[in-house]
Amino acid sequence: LADPLPHPDNSECSFFHLNLRYHFDEDMTPIATNEDSAYAISPLSLALLEDSSWYKANFRAATTPTFGRGAGCGFVEDDCILKGKVPDYSLGFFCSSHEALGARSGCDYT
Repeated sequence: LADPLPHPDNSECSFFHLNLRYHFDEDMTPIATNEDSAYAISPLSLALLEDSSWYKANFRAATTPTFGRGAGCGFVEDDCILKGKVPDYSLGFFCSSHEALGARSGCDYT
């Protein structure tokens, strides 16, 4: 769900971002992918922000992430690429490197 990242000043502090593998279109991931991506502020992100005690979240403003939605258990439990091929549960969400060559964002997610 989340990955600890070392604090930039190399102190013993760490901070968390949502794992990009599962939350690609979420604003709380560690990197921005590109300008073509749609981002979501999910109830999970709002709950994490509110839990920090720094924010009061408006959960009515939450959006639903679409990445992996409806893909089934294989999307979460199995690899996104198997033997260089995109399995059925990953179609539309992941692409193999040879499929990425023509698209500006790296993949055609449709």
